[in-house]
Amino acid sequence: MRHFKLKDYIISILIVSVALLYFFVDKLVPIDSKTINVFGFPDTEHFVYYSKMKFLIIFFSMTWYLTCQHWWKSAILVIITIELLKLITALNVNSEYFDEIDYITSLPITIPIILVLIFVSKKINTYSGSKKLCSKIDTEIDNVFFELQNMDKTQLDFLEKSYKKAKVNKNKDTYKKQLILIRDKFYNRQ
Repeated sequence: MRHFKLKDYIISILIVSVALLYFFVDKLVPIDSKTINVFGFPDTEHFVYYSKMKFLIIFFSMTWYLTCQHWWKSAILVIITIELLKLITALNVNSEYFDEIDYITSLPITIPIILVLIFVSKKINTYSGSKKLCSKIDTEIDNVFFELQNMDKTQLDFLEKSYKKAKVNKNKDTYKKQLILIRDKFYNRQ
């Protein structure tokens, strides 16, 4: 079983507290039925009902972003951006509509995030491929060391002399070909 850290407990308590607060915020905020036109809403009750949902979505998205350890965590910023723009639009008294996102407004924020995600995804694929290659190389090196351990001294001396002779060569292509020949001699020695 996974061992939980203190921060895990704190985050869990925070999430439960905010979720409970969501249901009881109506009772905490005094609702005056005489108040008219609060941020463009007909009364305080409608304003509290709408804004608490937006704050809940923003809080959960921010918590998710801060606790996420995946490479795509920047995509969560798109959700946060859109919800913040919706909330700002709703709080704008001059706005004639709310809870509709003007996607043109969010493009300057979301497009760079998407481009960064694509770039990071390609880098991670490259990194993953290089890790697989390193793993294969390590396996081959282990196999070679195992075979070297079982070889006799004369064969090892022959391979060492061949390697030193190839190392003196300044031309990279010739050096690579000589190393391949040494490898082939090593594998075909039986």
